[in-house]
Amino acid sequence: MDDSGDLAKNLEFWMTNLPPKLKSVPVIHLAIPGSHDSFTSSITKKSKIAPDADNIIKKMSWLGPLLKYFMVNWSRTQSLSAREQLEKGIRYFDLRIATKRNTNDLYIVHGLYADKVQNVLDAISSFLENHPQEIVILDCQHFYAFEHADHERLMQMFNKTFGTKLLPYSDHMEYVTLEYMIIQYRYQVIAVYRSDAARFGQPMFWPNSSFPNPWPNTVSTTKLFAVLDYGLKNRKPNTSYISQCILTPSYTFIIAHLFSKYISSVNPMKACSYNI
Repeated sequence: MDDSGDLAKNLEFWMTNLPPKLKSVPVIHLAIPGSHDSFTSSITKKSKIAPDADNIIKKMSWLGPLLKYFMVNWSRTQSLSAREQLEKGIRYFDLRIATKRNTNDLYIVHGLYADKVQNVLDAISSFLENHPQEIVILDCQHFYAFEHADHERLMQMFNKTFGTKLLPYSDHMEYVTLEYMIIQYRYQVIAVYRSDAARFGQPMFWPNSSFPNPWPNTVSTTKLFAVLDYGLKNRKPNTSYISQCILTPSYTFIIAHLFSKYISSVNPMKACSYNI
């Protein structure tokens, strides 16, 4: 029987349907599909400019709707919602988070404001409730217009939403398997928090060093795959490794493709096998 074929037919439950021998393999040695700027599908032309936008964009804000008309094609890097991505098998998510003036809510951002973080976490939590043998990795990569109190609020949000589903940090990732997480202890969420100062004393959040994610920062597919090959060959054996199969456009590239969409202009290949 072709296990890979069976798994591909039901991506919503692909971890659930893994054979027992793979559930005993450390999670850091499984190829887990992920998405980049994961929760940007809700960005529209009406979205406000976010704190992570480049200064040149902020200075051009006087252009109003015209500026956003071009921005939205490059800011909305995903077309599927959190739930839809989970149903398609995505299990690693990249979060860029910012505060917003005149509100206590925290938001997903990528040049423009997307959905509230709480809405995204609730969607993931709902999925996990109905899929007890699936896990997710939530990578809080960047924080914009954040103060210490905002970090505390975000971590409290994670703790309140996921509770006992959060896998506590450990130095020994080589022992963390799907069997350990979902069968023995019912952990379903690995929360990576890339602000070591903010996460100090927070046992439920994983540090930057546990999930290295080198950024290729190129628009060349040749350079991209060279970086990916080198990274995979030289990764540390006892930590996770995030292989970013993404191309990053420069300003000159964006100007040359001003009327294009990000997904069509900066797409290394139809199906990339380098996720994590």
